[in-house]
Amino acid sequence: PEVIDPPGYARRVATMVDGVRMNLGCGEQPWADYVNVDRRALPGVDIVADVRRLPCEPLSLAEIASAHLVEHFREHVLRTRIVPYWKSLLRPGGRLRIVCPNWAAMLERLRDGRMSLGDFKTVTFGLQDYQGDDHFAMYTPETLSELLRGCGFERVEVVARDRMNGACPEMEL
Repeated sequence: PEVIDPPGYARRVATMVDGVRMNLGCGEQPWADYVNVDRRALPGVDIVADVRRLPCEPLSLAEIASAHLVEHFREHVLRTRIVPYWKSLLRPGGRLRIVCPNWAAMLERLRDGRMSLGDFKTVTFGLQDYQGDDHFAMYTPETLSELLRGCGFERVEVVARDRMNGACPEMEL
């Protein structure tokens, strides 16, 4: 992992009085009030790192957020390595927030004509316009909830089921 601007990073973390919140896989959309992490050194990225090896101590984070990241990993890897690792970084009462495509909503939209086959293909497989922009798994609120519970998360809440993000119906847990 590489902290891009160590003094800036220290200032950002110091403002997080309720605990450090990390936005993993932020890409070109870093979030204000979060430490933004991506494997690419893009504008707004605080830490360049693989989300499977973060510069954090166990039980040190208040929140881990990821938007349109989990679909970039094989389900087995997400279930057996990534989510358990992220859980180990969260302090007691910490929160894991995941936003990703809702495959059930996509299939329903494809079936009833609200989603074109081209959009379905793009959301299912990714744009593939840079190394790592491939999708390997898709989830529904039920399957992702089951995965999270299987990794030890006791309270899983579906915040959004079918929120549109461009051509992508997304969910948030």
